[in-house]
Parts: sequence; C-alpha cells; structure tokens
Amino acid sequence: MKNFVSVGFLIVLVPFMVSAQMYVRGGIGYGLSLGSEQIGTSTNSAVVVRQYEGVYGSFGKGFNFVAAFGATVNSNLKAELGLSYITGGSFEENDVNSSGSLTTTYSGSMLSFSPGVVVSTTFSKVEPYARINAIIAFPSLVIEETGYDNDKFELTGNIAFGFGSAFGVLLPLQDRIMVYGELVFSNISWGPAEEKYTNMPSGDIETYKFEESWNENEQNTTTTPRYPFGSIGLNIGVLINL
Repeated sequence: MKNFVSVGFLIVLVPFMVSAQMYVRGGIGYGLSLGSEQIGTSTNSAVVVRQYEGVYGSFGKGFNFVAAFGATVNSNLKAELGLSYITGGSFEENDVNSSGSLTTTYSGSMLSFSPGVVVSTTFSKVEPYARINAIIAFPSLVIEETGYDNDKFELTGNIAFGFGSAFGVLLPLQDRIMVYGELVFSNISWGPAEEKYTNMPSGDIETYKFEESWNENEQNTTTTPRYPFGSIGLNIGVLINL
C-alpha cells in the first residue's frame, strides 16, 4: 500500500511543478530515535548472576542533510520533491563472558526521496507551514564485531517506504532568499534483501539472502529482519525563489 501511495504522490506533483513558480531549498538537521525497537541485548555472564541489558533505538537518529525542489502553486499551497541523506545512528551491544569481551556496533544510513505537499499561510512577513510527504528510501546497515570475534556484516537491498511530516516557519532574509526552521517527523522501517558476511581475520566472505518465506532446501537463506529508521528532529536551512 505504501508503494502505491508514494508513486501516487509523484504522479500528482509533477504537473504542478512543471507549470508553477519554482524554488529550491537546502538544510541540515539532527534527529532523535522515533519508533524505537530492540536492536540487541548486552550480556554479562562473567558474574555470579548473569545480567542482560536491552539496546533500543532507531537508525533514523543522526545528522540529516536535505535538498528540495519545489513549486508554488498558489499563496497557500506548494509541491515539493525532496532528497535527504541521514548519517544514521550507531548503537553498541557489549557482551562479556569467560572468553573475554565482544563489542557489536550497529551503524545505519539512508538516502531517500520525498515527494510531498506544503500548506502555508502568511502573518506579516512570517510564513508558517506544514508539510506531509511520502518517503522512498534506500537504507543500509553495517554490523561490526570487535573482541574475541572480529566479523563484519553489511546489509543492503530493497526499497523502504514510509511517511513524513514537518511543521516550520519561513522568514525573509533578502528579496528572493528566506531562512527556515522546522520540526520534522518520519515513520519508516526496512527489510534488507541480503547480508554480506566477512570474517575479518581470514578475509573469507559469504552472502546470505533474506526472504519473508523460504524452505530448508534454500541455502544461505534466512527470514527477513526489519530495522526502524524513524526519527523526530529539527532542521534549519535556506530557501531560494527562482
């Protein structure tokens, strides 16, 4: 369903953006985890009573770099096509046992396209607005182990679909230039297509496929995991009317 909605956004927006007044904007921001899920579990078995601690978060956490092309349809409505890159959050799982310690680091990143619509109004020279958009994303995840094991797992493939929104304000800076600040939300999760496993000491590499359904005769195949990439954060930037 999300796939059809995202494509629908593009089909509806393109005619507006061809005929209307154009603008571009760019910005940077930082997001915190939204829709956190369990990423791992830290374990300490080198004590009398074994201890566990859950590792929770979302890989949407991190710095966000944004660019967008937009069209002013009328004084209250704009259409946008955004491009963003999220550096992604890093999370650590720490395991201790009689063999020593093992640190597992999970690091995600995501490139995404966001077709959307912006509804705004004007009070004096201030322009508050709200934006809603679909998200068409290409995430990736790297898992690295250091300690008594030294392995690397690279998860890639499959497109993720989700939704986002923003509430912000535009302020005039010069004749065609405005600055903005906005509170942004996104809700998206991702199921990768494959995993490349590298045994770091030997350099041996194996590739595993992820499938939602499979059977025991399919070698190097396992069930598709899902990873959260939702976030809530603040962006600031500049908008230029063309």
